[in-house]
Amino acid sequence: NASVYIRIPFELENREAINQLNLQVRYDDGFTAYINGSPVLSINSREELAWNSTASISHPDARAREYERFNLTQHRALLRNGTNVLAIQGLNRSSSSNDFLIDPQLLATIVGEVAELSYQYFSDPTPAEPNGAGFDEVSAEVEFSIESGAHVASSISLELSAPAAGTIRYTLDGSSPESNDPAYSSAIRISNATMVTARLFESGKLPGRAIDKSYIMLSTNLRNISSNLPIVLVDTFSNSVGQNNYTAAFVEMIAADNGRAAITDAPDFSGRGALKIRGSSSSGFPKKQYALEIRDELNEDRNVSLLGMPAESDWVLYAPYSDKSLMRNYLSYDWSNQIGRYGPRCKFVELYFKTSGGRMSSSHYAGVYVLMEKIKRNPDRVDIAKLSRTDNSSPEITGGYILKKDRLDPGDSGIRTNRGQTLGLVEPKEEEITSSQRSYILSYLNQFESALYGNNFTDPERGYRQYIDAGSFIDHHIMVELCKNIDGYRLSAFYHKDRNGKLHMGPVWDFNLALGNANYLNGGNPQGWYYPLINADQYPYFPRLFQDPEFQQQYIDRWALLRRGPFQTQTLLAQIDEVAVYLDQAQRRNFQRWNILGTYVWPNYFVADTYAEEMDFMKGWLEARLNWYDSNYVSTPVFSQDGGGFDAPFDLRIGSMTGTVYYTTDGSDPRLPGGAISPRAVVNGAGAASGLVSPTQNSGVRALVPTNGGLGRSWTELDFDDSGWRASPTGVGVGYERGDGYQDFIDLDIESQMYNQNASVYIRIPFELDDPSDITQLNLSMMYDDGFMAYLNGQRIASANSRTLVSWSTAASAQHDDAAALQFETFSIANAGVEALRQGTNILAIQGFNFTVDSSDLLIVPILSASSTNEGEAIVLTAPTRIKARARLGNDWSGLAEATFVYNSDLPLRITELMYHPARPQNAGAYSADDFEFIEIQNVGAAPAALAGVYFDNGIEFDFTSSPVEVLAPGEYLVLVENLAAFSTVYETEGLNIAGQYGGNLDNGGERLSLTDGRGEKILEFRYEDDWFVESDGGGHSLNIIDPSAATESWNDESSWALSAEPGGTPGAPGGGDFVPSGWQLPGDANQDGVFDISDPIRILRQLYLGVPAEILCDSESISAGGSLAVLDVNGDLMADLSDAVYSLNFLFTRGPEPILGSECIRIEGCPSSCR
Repeated sequence: NASVYIRIPFELENREAINQLNLQVRYDDGFTAYINGSPVLSINSREELAWNSTASISHPDARAREYERFNLTQHRALLRNGTNVLAIQGLNRSSSSNDFLIDPQLLATIVGEVAELSYQYFSDPTPAEPNGAGFDEVSAEVEFSIESGAHVASSISLELSAPAAGTIRYTLDGSSPESNDPAYSSAIRISNATMVTARLFESGKLPGRAIDKSYIMLSTNLRNISSNLPIVLVDTFSNSVGQNNYTAAFVEMIAADNGRAAITDAPDFSGRGALKIRGSSSSGFPKKQYALEIRDELNEDRNVSLLGMPAESDWVLYAPYSDKSLMRNYLSYDWSNQIGRYGPRCKFVELYFKTSGGRMSSSHYAGVYVLMEKIKRNPDRVDIAKLSRTDNSSPEITGGYILKKDRLDPGDSGIRTNRGQTLGLVEPKEEEITSSQRSYILSYLNQFESALYGNNFTDPERGYRQYIDAGSFIDHHIMVELCKNIDGYRLSAFYHKDRNGKLHMGPVWDFNLALGNANYLNGGNPQGWYYPLINADQYPYFPRLFQDPEFQQQYIDRWALLRRGPFQTQTLLAQIDEVAVYLDQAQRRNFQRWNILGTYVWPNYFVADTYAEEMDFMKGWLEARLNWYDSNYVSTPVFSQDGGGFDAPFDLRIGSMTGTVYYTTDGSDPRLPGGAISPRAVVNGAGAASGLVSPTQNSGVRALVPTNGGLGRSWTELDFDDSGWRASPTGVGVGYERGDGYQDFIDLDIESQMYNQNASVYIRIPFELDDPSDITQLNLSMMYDDGFMAYLNGQRIASANSRTLVSWSTAASAQHDDAAALQFETFSIANAGVEALRQGTNILAIQGFNFTVDSSDLLIVPILSASSTNEGEAIVLTAPTRIKARARLGNDWSGLAEATFVYNSDLPLRITELMYHPARPQNAGAYSADDFEFIEIQNVGAAPAALAGVYFDNGIEFDFTSSPVEVLAPGEYLVLVENLAAFSTVYETEGLNIAGQYGGNLDNGGERLSLTDGRGEKILEFRYEDDWFVESDGGGHSLNIIDPSAATESWNDESSWALSAEPGGTPGAPGGGDFVPSGWQLPGDANQDGVFDISDPIRILRQLYLGVPAEILCDSESISAGGSLAVLDVNGDLMADLSDAVYSLNFLFTRGPEPILGSECIRIEGCPSSCR
């Protein structure tokens, strides 16, 4: 059996005297506890217990050996005078577990007399517990003559001092000094890496805080070291670094603030850290990557900003090794951020890493690393709500969660869905999540799966879309497939869910085996989808999602949008060039340290001899990948002007390379849900396609198997004489077949010339063209075994399984499966290929590659097709207009092209009211304070203002183009809200001009807001600050502009704003007025200093048991009535008593629940204002 019943009787004389009740337990693996028959606590237990129930999860042995304390004060009423029984059902993870433990202690606390005005210092904190022995004073802190850091001197002389008499004791091993450690008497001479920790001991006083400083001593060969990258120094003081446990270290980071970092410059960060080796397959590389924690003097996590990145304690020092570009992760994460999906921020650094004694020297150079953010819940990382162990009911239990599809960490079991998906728990961690939270997120995933695989899965309300953010799944899919990350979907695939939110896919992680850097799963081939190469378990959900026509079209639309924006070919290639230039000096040092250029490192697909070759390969691969991606979809129409300002009347033209163009001018989609043509859509021209080279349309094919390199590349040119080559007057297929399979596709058989002679063959196919100026797009479709490089009139246009350096005898870089070789694969040709076309005769030249000279077959069959853009009749624009257009070819639609056209004139729009940090209403229900934000905008001009094209480009996310409010009359207001449902619970919305809900939040700390028109011109840009008025910073009042007609620069001045006359503001109406602050209180702030801290429960205790101070907080008869009770009753039991002090301490020190009225300023009648 996995269960045991335990009963422990105990006697009690006076239950009324008990002020606090705690149960502390050592347990393995779970239990449910009862006092006198009533359940009081369940840990790792089941909701419904049976006689043989098991624990819901394991409790690690290391934690099971330590007591865990639980506050049961709320259950004091269950106690009886006389005999009582503590009953426990102990639970093991299974009946076959090899160990089990239940060791309980039930502790009662009786508060005795509190010494009036007696305060002491304690060596060990005991929140919500009786104090131990204390001291009246604490010793001062030791002062160091030299700060932590790196030094090039042969030695330094460290002096310690203190502002008070006593004995300074110190250690050199990182431990905290105790009374038996050496006493400081003279300067400490330091010539090697040393950590000095010192503490002052004075008689009758608590010993001072232990202060530590670390010193890295540099060899002379590092004296003049500098880099255009930041420099990181790590010294573990002779301790090795392993994979399982963190090793303490001193960490120093030197920023390249002025373009260069010198190793002796003042550090950006200098302090304690801890590291361990991370990674799975990469842990076998000699260049190790590390998990890095930043710690304080107590070895607790310390949030700090590193090299300008947002503060956190957990980081990764990633070591690019098999990725010889050094930048694949960096690029992928940045591209994700560019498309609006968080990817870890990164900084390239050069690392010096020492685990031995002595001085740090050039021999400790570890190469180019990438300091990157670890995926973690944080407002600046994965921005989701924090789940505490007390958040076990709605709405708190609904988020936030981070999950991952990956190899589970040792000892973890993860969660397994009904359809067999096993996901690891990242936040909360496996050892932190409660059974209720685990059940919730698993149930949510199961509901999603049921909806996705149900009959109504495409229904936007009842189907899968009610559970997931489809856009995030699409963006993640695009990132994996664009980069062809062969770890994608199946490993390092993260999901996250915020409170009251849907499941999102992401962030991206671990893209080092992307962008052509893998010799398996077809990772080196820029053509072809990656997802068909993995199994259904490794590629969950997407096959079903793509069965929804609307998901498929949303995917196409997103790709088209990204290709017009951040994923433009030249934009991506230019970024690669920019990063390569930035890394140029450092990569030379890196590859001197790690001499792997020209050497295969698992799982390289391409092995470059130089860094420049590595860059050329990756850029060529990416360009080919982008072209291939485009070839899967109908080309998106192109506007003669991509939106913006115009002078009426204006002639707009729409061009298309393929399909028939349909457009609308009313903001609706030319495509109806399901794929039909909208009755509102108008036809506007069609693209045309023609074949230039194909098996049925050609001027014959000629081939030569070269025997030397004498032709160079001249054979690819238009005017080359190929009359002596072998020829076929019909067809275009070249190759040979020694078995069976290709013979039907071969028009020119070259077996006798090629087999066992050469792996390469030269092929030339002429074709005629009347007018090259009509052609705007070329596509080359190929059947090939095993590879090729194609040229058009001497211009290289496409390749597959080709090497970077090609000679007359080059072999294919990889094999192409026979079955795949019989399928045409399409390559979109770049503009250079189109520009190479000539009127009259042209030449398509192809070098075909076999994998080896003795390959049993070869096949090269090309089809070259051309598309021309045909423009329809001009669309005459006379008013601001939103144009949406698509091309349709058969039943397939292109991505959506849309643009907003506006008058070439300034818009008189002004932000006139701002509720950036609302107070949370007492009847807010499940809504947070931020849900009640709003922005008011007024037309301060004399003419109507068309809102098409107007958008916020900083602060919040909102585009008025899709708003139901299209025009704002002179003097008229509109309102934008953060959460319409929440807003409607407080404000009367009937008749209110609500333009919509915006994305993001207004920053409670102040931020820049920018309102921009359809031409890209700024309408209004200003910064508000949270210190202008206390009452608008969580106090319930809004900011109102005093003079809407003033110069826009005045919006930046505090003097231009006034508080709303009433709490809540006046959205959609004139506001402002005279306001006298009063009645704003912070729940729990007993001493009225505007801060909720430990002094407040102390004040409660003194007032309860000593009667001092005698003053009542608010206008009420006692602390247990009126406004005073509202302030002090933090646990919501309608009493101001000891339990409120205990509740406060739990919140402040043990992550207990916040005060019942929240932790922000609220208005309480009958009280003065004390909020800061």
